[in-house]
Amino acid sequence: MKKPDGTTRGAGHGSGAWRATGAGTRHASRARRGSETRPGSGAGARRRGRIGRAVRIGLVVGAALLLTGCIDIFQYVGRDESGNLQLSVSVTIQKAIFEMASSFDGSAPPDYEEEFEMSEEEITGEYPEWLAVTYTPINTELEYGFHLEMVAPETVLTEALKADPADAGPFLPRPDGDNTVFVFDGFGNNGGEADEMAAAFFASAKYRMLIDENYRSQIDGAWFERNGERAPVDVRRYGDVWYLEFPMLYIFTGAGAGRLVIEG
Repeated sequence: MKKPDGTTRGAGHGSGAWRATGAGTRHASRARRGSETRPGSGAGARRRGRIGRAVRIGLVVGAALLLTGCIDIFQYVGRDESGNLQLSVSVTIQKAIFEMASSFDGSAPPDYEEEFEMSEEEITGEYPEWLAVTYTPINTELEYGFHLEMVAPETVLTEALKADPADAGPFLPRPDGDNTVFVFDGFGNNGGEADEMAAAFFASAKYRMLIDENYRSQIDGAWFERNGERAPVDVRRYGDVWYLEFPMLYIFTGAGAGRLVIEG
């Protein structure tokens, strides 16, 4: 679809996929067959933390500017027409507050590519070869970030997780009996001053997730847990999708890996 400036808007796939691109952005994709690399190769442990580090940089910069609510994460989980697992994730940083802060002291706005390290190499390098990943950068007048589309047969994902639980990468669902779990490893801090900065920075920021009923027909509840402590997650039903929302504080504060647990 042509936009007023003559560029083309990218499209996500699937009826429920959420899509976002910006004016003048480039589009790159990486799709590999599952047979090229054996799942469970152990490379996941070496890949962990890149996305967490990239988004955490926003925490440090934003806290230094005493600003809040500048990072948004939106995720969709469902199945495509062939029954494959389908995921869409958008991570965006609002430019306005950084540029407003720069105007106070007369400095130039930040170089977003250099400051936030959200390049295709940084982000897609987090994932194994058997996962088909499409990366779209977002760089509009208002936002900077990236959008991912991921597709994989669930049998391949399950096999990979059995062989090496760290091999899947972030944002991917992991079966746990009747529950579904999303692991956030490499996002948290070690407590103390870093957690206080995160609390101020993410006071109003939310992590939002849509789960299609073709992936989970029933959800009885959800919570976020870390180091034995649980915090509630809001779950609502809208038509044929489930909507989950929780403060981004959950994933960015506390030491160790956090887990979003969806019960059903």
